[in-house]
Amino acid sequence: MPQDVFLNLSMNFLTMFVFFQLYFRYKVYVRSETVRHIILGVGFGLAQFLYRSFPIFIEGYREPIIIGGATFITAAVFGGGIAAFIAGCFPDLIGLAVRLLDQDARPFMPGFLVFIWVTVAVVVLAFRFLKWRRWQIWLLLNFVFYVLLHFLTPNSASTSFAVYRMAIELGCGALIYYFVSYMHQAHVTQKQLERYALTDGLTGISNVRFFQEVFPKLFSAAQRGKIGLSLLVTDIDFFKKINDTLGHPAGDQVLVEYAGLLRDNFRGTEIITRNGGEEFSVMFANVNREQALEASKRFHELVREHVFLEGHEKGPLRLTVSAGLAAYSAGVYSEPRELYAAADEQLYKAKREGRDRLYSV
Repeated sequence: MPQDVFLNLSMNFLTMFVFFQLYFRYKVYVRSETVRHIILGVGFGLAQFLYRSFPIFIEGYREPIIIGGATFITAAVFGGGIAAFIAGCFPDLIGLAVRLLDQDARPFMPGFLVFIWVTVAVVVLAFRFLKWRRWQIWLLLNFVFYVLLHFLTPNSASTSFAVYRMAIELGCGALIYYFVSYMHQAHVTQKQLERYALTDGLTGISNVRFFQEVFPKLFSAAQRGKIGLSLLVTDIDFFKKINDTLGHPAGDQVLVEYAGLLRDNFRGTEIITRNGGEEFSVMFANVNREQALEASKRFHELVREHVFLEGHEKGPLRLTVSAGLAAYSAGVYSEPRELYAAADEQLYKAKREGRDRLYSV
């Protein structure tokens, strides 16, 4: 039996490790949460199929122990009812396909589907009505699963075997759950650190480091003719005077409100970044120059009409903004810095000619 347990756990850890490495790397390309849960269900289902193929036998008992139950329950905790149902059904679907091809093949426990449906129902109810932690819900689901498995399975073995089975599956399942939870938390922590590194701490929008990573990629796509690309660079007029006369806290509040105006005005494929100080930029992808210019004019007017620091002890305050817009054109710009320099030149032209202006090229 120790060899069987070691083989099951080794396959479990290896399968989960490979699957989650691929899942975390490529899930960014899957925007639908439902599709992500389906993918999780398929991954856990493949793992469960392997575990059913290599069961554990206890001396003196003919009925095997299969750690797969803990696998689809873990799928339920991390992927909800959809992932649990797919993970539970997947081995039976494979078994059905094998049986259609080979009439002598042993069926893969079709009665197991009953427990899957019940567990899925408990998953939905648990996540909807209980404010528990994941490991607590995992224990609840295991309890429901094993009680049903023992009392509702017609050919269930003796109580002593049920105790053996529960002890082995819960013990191994806890290790599996901890392993998956550790990988999940490590991924979440890594993504949080990446987000913090690419996010401006004051305004909550992307920072200049993000701009330096994304803008060259968009420029390359524009060169290949896949997207249209325009760059808007803005600068709040006389912002230094705000800091000097009203104080830096008031200046910070102005920046936060200004970033909010950018978010409210640009909600399509535009990418907003704070490049430092009072300078912000907007990258327009998949729009032509006229559309980018129209959106920029609309934002320029929005800033004029907005009342900053309303309700603040140093307010209210009216502000203006200077801006420069440059649109990519094949044969004119060969590098990202050239397009940025063109937008920046239009910005400083607006400043030289009296500020509160938007120029484009």
